[in-house]
Amino acid sequence: MPSAGKTRLRASLDGATADSLYQAFFADIATWRLPEDTSVFLAVTEPLDGLAAVVPDATVHLQQGADFGERVADAVDTAFSHGADRVVIVGTDCPTLPAETVADCFAKLRRHRATIVPAADGGWIALGLDRPIGDALRAVPWSSDRTCRATERALRRCGRRPLVLRPWYDIDDRPGLQVLRGEVRDRRAAERAPRTASVLSKQRASAESSNEQTRARERVLAWLDRHGPLLIAAVVTLVSFAVSALRFYSFYMPAYDLGFFDQVASNTANGHLMLTTFLPYSFLGEHWSPSFGLIAQLYRIVQTPIWLILVQSAAFGAAAIAAARLARVWLPGRPHAPVIAAFALAVSPLLTTAAPVGFHTEALTPAVALFALEAAATRRRLRFVLLLVLLAAIKEDALLVAAGVGWVAWRADRERLGLIAVPLALAGFLVVVLFVMPFFRGGQPSDLAASYSWLSPGSTSIGSDLRAGLTHPGAVLAHLVSAPALRGWAVALLPLALLPLLSGWAVLGAVPPLLVALLSDNPVQGSVQMQYGLEAAPLLLACALLGWRRMPPLPVLWRAAPAALLAAAAAGYWIVVATSGGQYLDPGEVAMISKFSAIKAVLDHIPSNAPVAASSGVVPHISDRQEIFEFPGGLGLPYVVLDIKGPFSSESRDGYAQAVARMPGWHYRVIASGGGVTLWKLP
Repeated sequence: MPSAGKTRLRASLDGATADSLYQAFFADIATWRLPEDTSVFLAVTEPLDGLAAVVPDATVHLQQGADFGERVADAVDTAFSHGADRVVIVGTDCPTLPAETVADCFAKLRRHRATIVPAADGGWIALGLDRPIGDALRAVPWSSDRTCRATERALRRCGRRPLVLRPWYDIDDRPGLQVLRGEVRDRRAAERAPRTASVLSKQRASAESSNEQTRARERVLAWLDRHGPLLIAAVVTLVSFAVSALRFYSFYMPAYDLGFFDQVASNTANGHLMLTTFLPYSFLGEHWSPSFGLIAQLYRIVQTPIWLILVQSAAFGAAAIAAARLARVWLPGRPHAPVIAAFALAVSPLLTTAAPVGFHTEALTPAVALFALEAAATRRRLRFVLLLVLLAAIKEDALLVAAGVGWVAWRADRERLGLIAVPLALAGFLVVVLFVMPFFRGGQPSDLAASYSWLSPGSTSIGSDLRAGLTHPGAVLAHLVSAPALRGWAVALLPLALLPLLSGWAVLGAVPPLLVALLSDNPVQGSVQMQYGLEAAPLLLACALLGWRRMPPLPVLWRAAPAALLAAAAAGYWIVVATSGGQYLDPGEVAMISKFSAIKAVLDHIPSNAPVAASSGVVPHISDRQEIFEFPGGLGLPYVVLDIKGPFSSESRDGYAQAVARMPGWHYRVIASGGGVTLWKLP
């Protein structure tokens, strides 16, 4: 609907530039590639010259009506009276809107009564209808941040529940124009609206003709927008791999987790499915992770825990790419949104404190969850469902992430499959925790229950803890404001500049996986350190992007949001990582690599089939055997390997010194030593 309006935008442009820009808008929109049977119907407020030259086959209609709602109804109903069976009405102030979105509006009308494309400022970009509209929109407030919601409600009242498609933005004022300028710097956006890009390019060139420094900065920013997410992903992958590999080869892994997963993978690859001597029952009784069986197949090539470090590092890098792709869909045209989203996730303390502590299946969650949200936003429903299924196979807690993804997809993009996924995923979590995992434990208590035993003293099962939490909400609330939990809230929200809180009801999707960590009485887990925040990370970032999208289109806010997110992410990284303890790779640890050969020579004295107990940092180097225990567990086995100055996991710290003191009384004797490691053997 071409118009000479847009007085708010005209106030910031000279008349000639504004006219050129509006003509470019219309010319770009007129060249959209739409379905072959689509006819163009132009509804104008006054006769305009030159329309026939731009769209020669269009039907031109002079709108009737006192306000915008009446003119929309008149245009729609007139189009139907001309023989249309479906009508999609689009303004001329969204030149970079992908033509596929308009085609989607038409296509979805075969199964839905109405379709709508929301605008970033609360209005709508396009409205599709399968029959005349009459006075259905009479009560809608126009030019308001409530216009889209009010239009949806009005359509539902008359029995036309609209399908809400991915949002876009229109150019109503100066902030919208700034967004457009930022978007057309991208080659793909410029190809969708070449005439608009040309006008803006000439305007920018005129304004900057005497400022080479500004042009150079613009080129750098354009390059970062295009390649920045991939660069960030590569850096994240390489740094994560380097830090973990250095810790592994320096015998300085601060937990035995890498050895634990390494033994499970080694056993699985050799036909002993999901078995480990670290537990008196199947691995699946402790962690519901069928997908780990696929990762274990890499061990058929060569048996080494380096596979696990590589998989985790690649997963972290993929998460940065997924964050950028989601930002590109949800925040179209917002300057630098993809690269900012990738950076915010890359330096999130929820990821950075997890990278150096070995391997955890939760590392796969951020990338899968964010790719699932992108699939929902772009209406790739099969991919969305498959990614939700993959989440359900990563870990029992990841079922809560699948529920959160479904909820966020519903709130952000009105994806009905997401709403269906919420109860299914929650029910799946309960079934797995209450029935499936106990089955694999053979009735034995889970050591995970101890983390929540404060809810139900003496409890030996997650089910008892869960029931106690539901029946004692006051105790739960009190725990959530304790010192470790408050630190956890800060770690989760402050590095994202509190933007998740602006996402409305969508933020509820991040609550269940976050509560899994915050409700634990393990101080590390309760303050969301190490791997315990990985599952909440993608949902919190997604809600931060939604919070950014929901911000009013005021110049100061649109400029402040990306800067605040960048600053908060960087500050959160330095503050949280520096105070989390043991997360840096200090020079003393790296120096242990020089002793690698000496330590390996000690370990070579152990027969390949002999059961061994070892201290935490040594465990990953000898975990490819069927019987391996973390010392002081396994005291009494034929061989014990100790690195007295090495790291100890929290599980092995209690009783460690006492067990060492008892070894001579058990007649252990040292048969080899080197690099600070001693090998003890029973006669």
